[in-house]
Amino acid sequence: MYSAAVHILVSLLIAATPGVLNGEQPNASASLQAGDASMSRREWTQAIRHYSTAIEADEKAVLAFKKRATAHSGMGDYGAAQRDLGVALQLEPGSVSVHLQRGRIRRSLCDFAGAEADFRAVLAVKPANTAAEKELDGATRGLQALEAARLARDSNSAAAAKRAQLAALFELATHCTEAKLIEAQLLLQEKDYGGVVAITGQVLKAEAANREALIRRSQAYFMMGDLDMAKRHLGEILSKIDPDDAEALADFRKIKNLTKLTQKAEKAFNSRQWDEAEKLYAKALWVDQTADVVNAGLWRGYCKATLESGNKEEALKAAGALIALRPEEAEPRVLKVKVLLMAEDWDQAIAEARSARDDHQQDQSVRQVLHEAEKRKKMAERKDYYKVLGVGKTADQRDIKQAYRGQAKQLHPDKAVKQGVSKEEAEKKFHDLAEAYEVHQRRQNDLSMFWLCLLFSSPNLYD
Repeated sequence: MYSAAVHILVSLLIAATPGVLNGEQPNASASLQAGDASMSRREWTQAIRHYSTAIEADEKAVLAFKKRATAHSGMGDYGAAQRDLGVALQLEPGSVSVHLQRGRIRRSLCDFAGAEADFRAVLAVKPANTAAEKELDGATRGLQALEAARLARDSNSAAAAKRAQLAALFELATHCTEAKLIEAQLLLQEKDYGGVVAITGQVLKAEAANREALIRRSQAYFMMGDLDMAKRHLGEILSKIDPDDAEALADFRKIKNLTKLTQKAEKAFNSRQWDEAEKLYAKALWVDQTADVVNAGLWRGYCKATLESGNKEEALKAAGALIALRPEEAEPRVLKVKVLLMAEDWDQAIAEARSARDDHQQDQSVRQVLHEAEKRKKMAERKDYYKVLGVGKTADQRDIKQAYRGQAKQLHPDKAVKQGVSKEEAEKKFHDLAEAYEVHQRRQNDLSMFWLCLLFSSPNLYD
């Protein structure tokens, strides 16, 4: 069965190749034509297959190598393209067209020295070749642009100036790996982490073991909060390139430590160990203070832990930090309102909740916390007369009268001054005390009248 399947597969491959029918030898000319047709449709893989067939038919077909190099370039495989052109030059030394083609590829890759060698080789054969002179000038300007881009990268100049230098380089070297890595570094500084992932992906597609691309990509994923992907790219460096890479090791250990602290903090919080969670979140926040996405999650956890533990000052600080990192989200605003309610700052809590409602009109949690703040303020404004009198809520009339008289004596101006209480403060406290006693007396009288009315309205009173 296996041999039959192999026979069928081989037959299909032969049938798919022009000029290879019924056991005939490959026809180089027909394969070249088929390759040209595929190339016109930008079907690079098909074109390469046809040109490879042409080369099998004629191993000295310089034109087939040149065309296959063009197809490889179309796929972005510039290494394979240069190899084909190198073979073409071995077959036809000094070929002007091959040197020009390879020189242009080298220039696009920032290999300006190699490009210059190719263009000078053309001029050695044809001193007045206009195309070679123009390309040589481009290679010279490309080298200058690369040096300027390197200087701009390492300078303190504005981002716009760095961008201008980089644009000049890309204009002359479209596929330059070093230019892409310089752009990745600039994008990191601009906090365009998605852009870093995209451009380093281009580099790694052509060169999977590019150490700097892996580092930059890892840093971007870390800043985006994807610690697993960040660690994975660092692992590529440590396992396949250099196990002793200092920068990769330091970043790997940092991520590992941060992950461990965060997991322990979350476990403590879920176990209602508020103080322990607070301590672990605080420790995690010191790992990397530039990682806004990661730290937003840590500040959120820290705020909730300090809110549960009753640490008002730290909870308010955490809520403020979270709002600064996530101004567009409703949850940080809600957390701040809850902290203000814990601090019994009713007016500020209501003001913050109303502001959040204006910014997040459809958010149910904002409306709920605003309702809670307004309700708590109303409850707080109701005076607790038992508390003013200094008695419990089960106190009888005798206890209330005794407490009132005792406090009234203490609030006499002469005694109050001796105790360090100002006359104005003593008068205010006495006013509150008198009000509380009056309310209790009124309630007592109302209650007495209620029982009297109930007693005399009973039909069985004189039975």
